[in-house]
Amino acid sequence: MKKAKILAAVTAAAVLSVSGGLLAGCTNDVHKHTYSEDWKSDANGHWHVATCDDLKESDKDYKSGYATHVWGDDNECDVCHYVKEAEAPIKLDKTTLTLGLGNTEAKLTATVEEGAEVEWSSDHPEVVAVGANGAVEAKKPGSATITATIKGTELSATCDIEVENVYYLIGGEDKNWNSVNTLDDANAIYFYKTETEGVYKTKSIELNANSNFQITLVGQGTNWSGVFNKSNISDAKDNVLEVIGDNNIGVSKHGKYTITLDLTGEKGLVSGVCDEEIDDGEVTLVYYLYGGFDDNYWTQTTKPEDVNSKYLFTDNQDGTYSLEIELKKGTEFKIALIGNSLDYGNNIVTNNETIGNSPSAEGDYQLQYVNGSNIGVGVSGTYKFTFNPKGESGKQLTYEFTASEEPDVEYPLHYYIKGSATSLGGNGNGGWCGDKIAANELQANGDGTYSITVQLNENDVFMLNAYEEDADHNLGANQKYYYNNGNTTLVANEEDITATTNYSANKTGYYTVTLDPAAEGQPKLTITYSAANPNA
Repeated sequence: MKKAKILAAVTAAAVLSVSGGLLAGCTNDVHKHTYSEDWKSDANGHWHVATCDDLKESDKDYKSGYATHVWGDDNECDVCHYVKEAEAPIKLDKTTLTLGLGNTEAKLTATVEEGAEVEWSSDHPEVVAVGANGAVEAKKPGSATITATIKGTELSATCDIEVENVYYLIGGEDKNWNSVNTLDDANAIYFYKTETEGVYKTKSIELNANSNFQITLVGQGTNWSGVFNKSNISDAKDNVLEVIGDNNIGVSKHGKYTITLDLTGEKGLVSGVCDEEIDDGEVTLVYYLYGGFDDNYWTQTTKPEDVNSKYLFTDNQDGTYSLEIELKKGTEFKIALIGNSLDYGNNIVTNNETIGNSPSAEGDYQLQYVNGSNIGVGVSGTYKFTFNPKGESGKQLTYEFTASEEPDVEYPLHYYIKGSATSLGGNGNGGWCGDKIAANELQANGDGTYSITVQLNENDVFMLNAYEEDADHNLGANQKYYYNNGNTTLVANEEDITATTNYSANKTGYYTVTLDPAAEGQPKLTITYSAANPNA
């Protein structure tokens, strides 16, 4: 046994010698570990690592010179230059979001370190509003960016929100044709999405007989470009909708209707279904003149008692209606039906001759079409009207005329530009300026034309109008004439101006507008563009 023990000891010594001193480096000075000059680090500290082959990362001697970081005034360690992460990172649960009429509200959640306080903001609160807790609400179509910021820092995260286009029915039961600019208007008749992409429908809505309307975008304001009107009525077989007035869509019977707007084709189509007819019994129709009268300036009404009796037609009990009234030269008017904003401006005849073919002895026309489809008085005098809403060729107005004994007096006109531009006094967001602003008056050129140079931003909308002086040289309270694309010949580069109902600037710059109110045929408007102020 003793001999065996001695042999085992000798064998072990031999193994140690052959192995190259595997254990000797840890117990004597034969081997010393070597370490890298570069620092290794983590969020807590830094160290050097062994470069010799006899140590592994799991060995206790693998690291040398371990120490915690030394922070200066920034987030970088002064020793190893480790850059620490922001102390309070922030992240939103959504980076993009789409809202519309069916989902006007949503909630954004911010993830931050415990104790951090978040502040919320919207770059366009008129489009999307945001609350203190990240709740967002769509106000009108458009785009907005919501920003969540850690209070007291510049650390933030954003979510881009798109509010889809929303269409609504303007007119109908709304006699003032009020525009809708938000998605929460209790009086608005909105169009809702259907299961078919691009097809929208109203709820079942009640419309009176001869109600009329158009369709436009929420937030469009008084810019009437892009509306859907009589030209968009579908050829659908329901035959519910009809053309009423100048450009309007209407229904002939009192009832409940569902109106559809189909945008899947090249052209938007409007169709209707009568869900329920409502029997009003025997209805008395009352017609009246409305127009540019000082005591009834383009005022529509729902009650006969609200109309000055001199403008009311008398029912002849044979399907026709009569009115005798004295009218001054320059007056414009139409015929309306009490209870509806129903305009009649077509098939008006005089002694069975179309208006415009019966001039007076002085060469002036007694009645003629002006400003689109308005009826204009060319000679002062007494007019005896007979109106037949169901004439052989449609709605017909005939009249007898007696000239006024007093000659007409011509008073000077003042011409103005008006619109949505802030430079014109508008709010730049669809709201137009007031009338008769001195700075917006066109100046006479001495040749019968009038001009003004104005600065406009891209998409600013404008038109022109005129006011007449009275005998005391004061401007009248009511507009005398207006000039837009419906009644004025435009001379302009298409790249500078877009003409719909009114005019829209295609780029930011200076526009010189020249009006020739007495141009042959109809007034002429010449518009030239300049990037710099030509009068500077």
